[in-house]
Parts: sequence; structure tokens; C-alpha cells
Amino acid sequence: MHWKVKAAAQSVCATLPFGGRLYRGVQSLLGNSSRVDLARKLAFHHKACRLMIEHGFRPRGATVVEVGTGWLPLDAIGFWIGGASRVVTLDLNRQLDWGQLGDTLTWMSERPDELVKAWSGLATESDVRERHASIVRLRQRPQAFLEEAGIEYRAPSDAAETGLPDGSADAHFSYNVFEHVPPPVLDRLLVEARRILKPDGVGLHYVDPSDHFAHFDPSITRVNFLRFDPGEWDRLAGNRFAYHNRLRDPDYRALFEHNGMRVDFARYDVEPRSLAALRSGLPLAASWRGGDPEELARHNLVYIASPA
Repeated sequence: MHWKVKAAAQSVCATLPFGGRLYRGVQSLLGNSSRVDLARKLAFHHKACRLMIEHGFRPRGATVVEVGTGWLPLDAIGFWIGGASRVVTLDLNRQLDWGQLGDTLTWMSERPDELVKAWSGLATESDVRERHASIVRLRQRPQAFLEEAGIEYRAPSDAAETGLPDGSADAHFSYNVFEHVPPPVLDRLLVEARRILKPDGVGLHYVDPSDHFAHFDPSITRVNFLRFDPGEWDRLAGNRFAYHNRLRDPDYRALFEHNGMRVDFARYDVEPRSLAALRSGLPLAASWRGGDPEELARHNLVYIASPA
């Protein structure tokens, strides 16, 4: 599907009161549903926790704040299995799919040895098996499971106003959320992160700065949306399903530092096809014209940040 067709469909869905359900149905028909590869996601979560531990995070007994629950609170469950005593997971819109969560708990209940392996080095086998027993017991009651696990699902909720006490969180986490947040709101969100994190708290944030339409339309590069000025891009993709702030790696680093968060670790890849297009003269809107092609082509951004 051409990306402009999908952008138009998203815009239509965004205007309808039942647009969320309609949009998910369209995604399923197009083979782009929100179903998660659970084994792959667990492997990712292990790597994420490892990275946090390298920078001082201790999972056992921790309080974790997650920004952006999405359809499935799998990272929240992961922190709990790893030993967290409280996970507050926040979302601007109420999107959690309770049926999918029930299916996920059933999947986990049938694989105790896989869970032990997935959390190897993060939690003891006895702790994982104890938490697995809770999953087995409550797999058909997902809401009761979240309550017993100490996972607080708050939606709709503003991650810039959590209501949590100062210095009460050990970790602040997001996965591919920041790119969907307007810069002024990101300012507020990071100020709140600094407030609620303990002095030795750890923030881990994964950011996808690429043009998301390029994920399914191979005719465009991941920097295609840098061709459009703000007004034109807002007309094309300014709706709640497609909004992207189009910030680049240096912008995120500046936002962290401006709002009292020190970037202790940063990692990125450079997307070859985008870099080639930029070096070949891809026409850019004024905001990015003359920018360093290598910086513009960075993707898979990962940041560890702590209160400065």
C-alpha cells in the first residue's frame, strides 16, 4: 500500500468515535496487527534489563514507571517477573487489549522453563517459578493478575503528571513512545521523570525516529518525511494514529539535558539506504536542510538517562 493511502485512512479513522477499533480492524486485514512475537519480546526485555543493570538498576523490590502501555503490558510484566514490587504503566489512551493479555498469560503459564531461561541472570529460578505460579492461577483473570502483581495500569493518564512522590521510582522506561510525543510535552515528561526518579534512578528509552510509513512502503526511505514542512506534514499525518515529532538524535539529547536528565549512555544505528538518499540530494524541508546526513539517518536510538 502506498504510504499516502494509509495516511488518509488513518486520518479518517481518527475523526470517528469508534476509530480505534476500526483502525485495529484495518491493521488486522492488512496483516499488520498488534500481535506480539512473545518469545522475541522476552528476549528483548532481557537485553533491556541487562543494560539498565549495567547502569545501576536493581530489579528486586524496584518501583518502575513505564510510559506508553500500548495494547499489551508485556514490559510491565517483565519487570514484575524480574523482581519489581510495583510497576506503574501509563498511557494517554486506554488501549490495553484484555483478551490478548489473557492469551499472553496462558502462553506464559504453559512455558515455565522458558520463563526461567528468559530471566536467567536477572532473577533466581525460585523467584521466577513463584511468579509463574501466580500467572498459572490467574491466567484467565487478567485484571486480577495485574492487581496481584502490583502492576497499576493508568489510562487515560498524563505521564507528565504522575502524582507519584518525589524520588520514589527506581526506573523510568519507554519503548518507541517518545517519537509520538510533541516536543513541549516531552519537556514536561522529562521534568516529571527527573522529579520522581531516585538520585540513583535509571531511565531507559528506546526511540524510533524513522518515518513509520517506510516500515511497510518500500518505495520510500526512513527519512522520507523530512521532505515536508511542518504544515504540510501535519495535513498528511497529524492525526492521533500517525503523529510523529520527527526529532533527530541530537534533538533528543538536547531535550534530556535541557530538562535536568544526564545522558549516561547512547546508542544508534545509521540506516544505509536513508544515508545514501540524503547524500544523493534528497530534497529536505528547511528544518533539516544543510543537516549532517549521518545524524539525520540515525535510527534505533537508545538512551540511558539519570537525574543530573
